[in-house]
Amino acid sequence: MSYEWLTLAGYFNDFVRAAWLTLLAFVLAMALGLLTALAGASKSRLLRGIASVYIEAIRNTPVLLQIFIVFFGLPSMGLTLDDYWAGVIALGVNVGAYLAEVFRAGIQSVPKGQLEVAAAILGLSRSQIFVEVVLPQAARGLSDHRQ
Repeated sequence: MSYEWLTLAGYFNDFVRAAWLTLLAFVLAMALGLLTALAGASKSRLLRGIASVYIEAIRNTPVLLQIFIVFFGLPSMGLTLDDYWAGVIALGVNVGAYLAEVFRAGIQSVPKGQLEVAAAILGLSRSQIFVEVVLPQAARGLSDHRQ
């Protein structure tokens, strides 16, 4: 029994388009996830509340419902998207909520003492501490847990 590779090759452009959709959705998800994790770790109750509502609402509804809302609901509000961008947005928003929890866990895994030491000894600003101390350790901690 042989497979008809020519038939499969006829769908090559569809596979490439699907790969781009996935890549764009993941870039959007990474950005949303990191912003949401930062909002969740913020001192502002408003930002923490918005992050919490976003995470809980997205994680507790089916992805198919979210796709339907983006594809059918947004046009009823005056924002018309083609199927490609509706898929990118829906998948990006969905995966972003899950990645926010992953990033939050990585950020919280960095001991508080290291943050205080970095601030006191090195004289770094809060954003420098996050970029140069917290993010590298959080990323390393996340990759260690996957193995």
